[in-house]
Amino acid sequence: MSAAAKPLISRRTIRVQWGECDAAQIVYYPNFFIWFDECTGVLMEKAGLSQRAMTAAGGFGIPLVNAQANFIIPSSHEDDLTAESWVERWGHKSFTVQHRLYKDGKLAVEGQETRILGGRHPEDPRRLVAMVIPAEMKDRFIER
Repeated sequence: MSAAAKPLISRRTIRVQWGECDAAQIVYYPNFFIWFDECTGVLMEKAGLSQRAMTAAGGFGIPLVNAQANFIIPSSHEDDLTAESWVERWGHKSFTVQHRLYKDGKLAVEGQETRILGGRHPEDPRRLVAMVIPAEMKDRFIER
């Protein structure tokens, strides 16, 4: 993606449920990683690359190889978080999805997922291998 190109951004609202909070009545941290994964799915769908479409096109997927988060403001039951997600970096075989979750307009959590474009191993279909990400896929993540 060129420096002038604007990334495709997906947005969704997440309502924090009672069961997603811990004894301190704040969101139990693994839930943020679940939400990051869901937000990546929403972004992929917005780009026209749903899991169903990717499977139909040859059975590839986007396995997670790294995830991290910075927790800035705690969130609690019944908070509405606004999530924004986009591809921050494209590599040859991997890409990084940036996630920002806002509470009342303030940044509450920032996270990143690094994923690969995975295809079936030619000698062992139970294994995945990282594939070169085609330019056509990258182009789908530019705002039009």
